[in-house]
Amino acid sequence: MEEVVVGVVPAPELPATIARKLSLSLEKKLTEYIDDEVCWKVEIEIDSLTGAAEKVKEIMDEAKKLKEKNDWNYVICLTDLPIFNGKFIVLADADVEAKIAQISLPAFGTLPTPKRVRKTLVHMVKKIIFSPYQHG
Repeated sequence: MEEVVVGVVPAPELPATIARKLSLSLEKKLTEYIDDEVCWKVEIEIDSLTGAAEKVKEIMDEAKKLKEKNDWNYVICLTDLPIFNGKFIVLADADVEAKIAQISLPAFGTLPTPKRVRKTLVHMVKKIIFSPYQHG
């Protein structure tokens, strides 16, 4: 059975706490909602840049480096920084060609629950995998 590795890269503190809570159930949810014909593995690497970068691009660039270094198939960053599109806060952003995404915890409100973050994380992995840009 093929192994597919998702690297979850949280910022320290709250994002890291949420990522740790998700790690056990996330593999099961990826199997359930995306593909039960592969062995899903989730690896967590806390990275301070994910919580300190001034620009979204810096986080995505760091995610690309970590993906290559760790030989991950996909990377999802959890940041405690807001992501903006113009003047609106965005829940998540993805680079489907690079197979990376980031989720902004402030978009969930004052108390982001692990369940809601997990659901969004699974959705972002699904978006990256099934993007029409991946198969063109």
